[in-house]
Amino acid sequence: MSRTSTTALLTAFLLAGSAFGQASTRPQAVALGSPIPMEVGPIQGGMRTQPFGPIDSVGEGIWWGNLDYLLGTIRADRLPPLVTTSPANSSRATAGVLGQSGTSVLFGDRAANNWDRSGLRGNGGYWFDTDRQFGVEGGFLIFFGSRDHFAGSSDGTTILARPFTNATTGNQASALIGFPGLSSGSIGVKNGDRWFYTGTIDLRSNIYDKSWMRVDALLGYRYLQFGDRVDIQQTLQPSTGPTRAGTTIQTSDRFRARNAFNGVDVGLRADFVYENFSLELLTKMTGGHLARDVNTTGSQTVSAPGVAPVTNVGGLLALSSNIGSRSDSTLTIVPEVGATLGYQVNSNLRLRVGYTTLVVPNVSRAANQIDLGINPGLIPPGTAAAGSVSRPVALNNNSDLWLQTLSIGLEVSY
Repeated sequence: MSRTSTTALLTAFLLAGSAFGQASTRPQAVALGSPIPMEVGPIQGGMRTQPFGPIDSVGEGIWWGNLDYLLGTIRADRLPPLVTTSPANSSRATAGVLGQSGTSVLFGDRAANNWDRSGLRGNGGYWFDTDRQFGVEGGFLIFFGSRDHFAGSSDGTTILARPFTNATTGNQASALIGFPGLSSGSIGVKNGDRWFYTGTIDLRSNIYDKSWMRVDALLGYRYLQFGDRVDIQQTLQPSTGPTRAGTTIQTSDRFRARNAFNGVDVGLRADFVYENFSLELLTKMTGGHLARDVNTTGSQTVSAPGVAPVTNVGGLLALSSNIGSRSDSTLTIVPEVGATLGYQVNSNLRLRVGYTTLVVPNVSRAANQIDLGINPGLIPPGTAAAGSVSRPVALNNNSDLWLQTLSIGLEVSY
């Protein structure tokens, strides 16, 4: 090799070594007695601050996970007036009838299931690269069910009734449960919803990254399910009339609704960091298919001493005209937004508090399926003439479901 080529090669090597030494974080030799150079950077808890946690984990990627306790509400469903009473001196024609003087609603005609309730949310994920550019995450949210209930009884000295509209005349009327000299009985109403739960799995890709701010795009799949019910159980003992003494008439009306959603999840997650504090903002839009199922059943059982019980189809609000199942579906968009404030305890542990709201449009709810218009001739044993008014009807009412939560939890990363 010529002297000129050797000189050029050595010069290039020294220049490259000098550049590498400036970028390298390895210790550098210093003269004895000189101060050791330190890397400049914000120090917290004896370690260098790194946005979004440590990035030098062992392995090919980075794992993280969090678990939050939730406290919040689901938008209440509104019940129609279901149980009424009137002063003891009311006439049989006006007792328990809506709009009559002295009639009051004991249960219904208000929002129900609007209590605060608890839940859990968990998320976890994995980065495929130590630069945290591309990863996958999944999560779930469970909101525990709630129940609103009522129980009332009459020994025959107080008035207890169920209001409705006579569909053949258009006038307000009532079915008497307890009335002086006529009957005694009881009624129980349960309006409750099952667990609300949703699960997602998303691909996560970084689209913007600065020392204090990071934005990731999300694309994946969401499943969501919610259902509720209204159950009405009535027991009546006639005091007079054509029935045998000791006869008991039990009536049941049941309304069920279930909603299941499958959709494509698209969103953005933005993280802002200042010293030990962080703020995460989340927005998602999930477009997909919402399947809705409604089931209505009703029955009446007459039990008389010495006679086998007789069961008929139909109660009071669930009769032959609306009993059955209905299934339909629609395309809809489920939006979700949230904000979470974090505090980095150490390189692996973060405390979290946050708020989330999620909306599911056009869901079926049991209370919305109750039709108070009734043809009295359809009440068992049924005396309605052919071609008479067919009420109650199977309604197809839908409403928007709102979920709002406050959360507190822990996030672990490694």
